[in-house]
Amino acid sequence: MSDFEKIQAIVQILSLLSAAVLVFLGIRKTVKALNIEDRHTDIPKDLVFKSSRLIAFGLLCIALFLYIKLYTPMREDGFTSTIIALQALWETVYKTGFLLLVPYVIIRLKNPRKPHQEK
Repeated sequence: MSDFEKIQAIVQILSLLSAAVLVFLGIRKTVKALNIEDRHTDIPKDLVFKSSRLIAFGLLCIALFLYIKLYTPMREDGFTSTIIALQALWETVYKTGFLLLVPYVIIRLKNPRKPHQEK
């Protein structure tokens, strides 16, 4: 195993770990914002944006992992680095892009913002 392959393996491991951490932090931020006691309060709009941004950075780490994974085989076939990066980005969006919608879906399922009913 050459030094280049060792560096690739280390970067792949670090990118997957950071992706997992960022995605779970984004989901955790959304879940913690839900107030179980009062389901009728408004949720700050920037919360969904911030948690989605954390998840997006996690997806970029997944794209880095896929770029490194695809680099050697596609480079041998004569593809440029731009094409390899676009392929990695496409695979990331195709396979895990739904994760960007998780904060919005969690908020809508747990806090539908129904009008408060007086008894």
